[in-house]
Amino acid sequence: MMYSRLLVFFQFLFLTVLFVPFGCVQSVWGNVVASGLFTLAVGLFVWILFHNKSGNFNIVPEPKEHANFVCSGPYRFVRHPMYTGVMLIALGAMALQFALWKIAIVMLLCLVLFLKARREEGFWHLKEASYCDYKRGTKMFIPCLF
Repeated sequence: MMYSRLLVFFQFLFLTVLFVPFGCVQSVWGNVVASGLFTLAVGLFVWILFHNKSGNFNIVPEPKEHANFVCSGPYRFVRHPMYTGVMLIALGAMALQFALWKIAIVMLLCLVLFLKARREEGFWHLKEASYCDYKRGTKMFIPCLF
């Protein structure tokens, strides 16, 4: 459980740091790209809420005891759409106030989300018999790619 909490800590740390305007360049195109990415993320989060009960959500990668396995809506296309939404927000934050150092922060955040996803999948393998088939048929974060 400590490892999971550490992953959550770094997830929020990296997300917060992405909004720090140190050494950043702002542009009209950056604002446009950021607005598009933020809109996609919010749309994805709303779609997720329609297909997953609020009682299923857990900030740590361990599924709650009575969590239900969901494979409808955005879960038909990716196994971790919430993490995809977080990545969209991170990319939007980087586009909004661009700095080269933020590329490293986004990469670290993606690594943390990957580790969280792998940990969560380990628990789902034990909890849900059909998870192996589901995993074979869907990508982790980006439909048709990864």
